[in-house]
Amino acid sequence: VLLGGSGVAFGVRIVRVEVEAVAGSGVFGAPAVIGDQSTCTVNIVGACGNGMRTGSEECDDSNAIPLDGCSGDCTIEAGYECTGGSASAADTCTLPATPPAGKEVVKASAKLSGVSADTFNSDTSVRLAFVRGVADSLSVTTDAIAIESVSRRALPQSGPGRHGRRLLQDSVTVAFRVTVNSGAGADMAAKVSEVVQSGGMAEKLQAQGLDVQVELVS
Repeated sequence: VLLGGSGVAFGVRIVRVEVEAVAGSGVFGAPAVIGDQSTCTVNIVGACGNGMRTGSEECDDSNAIPLDGCSGDCTIEAGYECTGGSASAADTCTLPATPPAGKEVVKASAKLSGVSADTFNSDTSVRLAFVRGVADSLSVTTDAIAIESVSRRALPQSGPGRHGRRLLQDSVTVAFRVTVNSGAGADMAAKVSEVVQSGGMAEKLQAQGLDVQVELVS
């Protein structure tokens, strides 16, 4: 915490600091050797996303991106397991193969045209919009939706280029799962198929600000 001139406190969060140390500057009694320089990295202990699980952190997977198992404030997200983290190592967060007692998991993969894998992986608002849109289209809560994987796809489209076709890079396949109560899995699987084919999922995603089209990947 830093105090401003007016006595107002400002919160400062530092995740990573790159420091260039140049010897010969005379600072802190450094010897006057010209041209001797090196670069070092300083990790701030306790900063969420630095790949070191410390303090009150439940997990730290080397980023502050939510919906990947470890949230933006380094708490374990619903349905995930995070292991391997320590004061010197990052966690790996995965979805368990076996659903919790009394639950079933429905898995699906949706191909989204209109968004890139890089954007989906790095932009928190896009991931949140996807989860909210899918949840709305299926009439479930957001904690029932979990993203399993994200992969880049290149979509062919007629136009100029070799053999009269060119590749569009703004597409992504998102594998996700829906957790439901035992006995409701078959109905949910049918509902996922129906809302995708009817355009209902795309409509809900567009309502969340994602200008995408959706199709199921078999």
